[in-house]
Amino acid sequence: MINYLYQEQNWQSQLSDLITDPSELLSLLELSSEQLLSGAILASEKFKLRVPRAFVGKMNAKNPLA
Repeated sequence: MINYLYQEQNWQSQLSDLITDPSELLSLLELSSEQLLSGAILASEKFKLRVPRAFVGKMNAKNPLA
């Protein structure tokens, strides 16, 4: 049986721990700030960056299709 109360608390806690800084996101993903930071900052000014840390933890910069 699925515990819906746990799921609700889990996604709410994940949304309370967001990455909003493009520089921090690039650093966590081990991507080149030199090449990507200026574009990421411009994009984040038009579309606010909100990435849950749990989602970033599932990303693999060396394998973007994974």
